[in-house]
Amino acid sequence: MWVNRSGGSFVLYGMSTSKTTLVASALAMTLAASVVAANSAIAANPVDAAPPPPLADPVEPTKPGKPVKPRGQEATLPNQVSLKKKDVGHLGLDTLSDSGVTDTGMATFSGQYCDTTDNGATGNEPLPTLGRWWFWFEDATTLGVSVDHVVTSWADAPGALADIQNDTGQCRVGSLELPNYTVQVADDDEFVATWDNAAVAAQLVGNNIVAITVDDWNDRIDELAEAQRLLDIAVANAAKSKKLP
Repeated sequence: MWVNRSGGSFVLYGMSTSKTTLVASALAMTLAASVVAANSAIAANPVDAAPPPPLADPVEPTKPGKPVKPRGQEATLPNQVSLKKKDVGHLGLDTLSDSGVTDTGMATFSGQYCDTTDNGATGNEPLPTLGRWWFWFEDATTLGVSVDHVVTSWADAPGALADIQNDTGQCRVGSLELPNYTVQVADDDEFVATWDNAAVAAQLVGNNIVAITVDDWNDRIDELAEAQRLLDIAVANAAKSKKLP
């Protein structure tokens, strides 16, 4: 895999019922004695009495309802759009790494390189507004088959798709010189490319790009066919979600 890579109540704990009753009674008596003493002092010295608080504006009663999320926090990249173990289990993949949702920018698909100091980008190209990366693999110590599932949200998703098709975004593949890198499909809503031992398939879903990269270091599977099969599942999951931007 290529990785660009928040008065007067007492609660008593740890006592028997009888002890709790005794202690509570003692506290209540102490509190009552303090209140009486304070009131006597105020009566004897009215100057010491605190002024009454100002009257508050009346508050209209409200009916309970669902909490409202602040604008800008409603959209997210929920885990429900991810591939599941049943989708990749036949490949022997049983371990998942999840980046979580980030707004700091990430590659549109696994295979890109995002260091703008030497990838040909200016650093001023658009970045995704949100991103999440799921990585399925079989053994951290063995390079076998792996699946990267990336979902990114964009202010201009069609423009971002054109950038990956033309390798003109902030994250690129050209400087990596991936062996035999070939764009297979580049149309209005889809992108497919292959290189030695790997394939990527990506598709627009509203304001998002869903991308699947399949690596096979041991020539066990047809990477392109598997990437397209998994993309169909991932796109269906994304299309059903009401939380995506």
